Amino acid sequence: MAKSKKSRRVRRQEIEKQRQQGESKVAVATEVSKETESESQVVKPVAPESVQRKAVDFAKEYFYVYTDLRSMLIIAAVLLVVMIGALYVI
Repeated sequence: MAKSKKSRRVRRQEIEKQRQQGESKVAVATEVSKETESESQVVKPVAPESVQRKAVDFAKEYFYVYTDLRSMLIIAAVLLVVMIGALYVI
């Protein structure tokens, strides 16, 4: 269990780094657009990061779901066997 917490923390830190890099890119793009605005009087809108769509790999983000589903399936099967066994005993 400690391993999964560590990997989530690492992934969260990577995401934060990517967000910070994205913010710096947006800031640089706005500075460049301000410089070109004074030269050509044409302003190009810079799309914020929230508008840009990113591909999400759900298999990496939710890897623990498969193990949880498997454990729930095992528990359900054991309970079903116990109920059928109790049916014949009672």
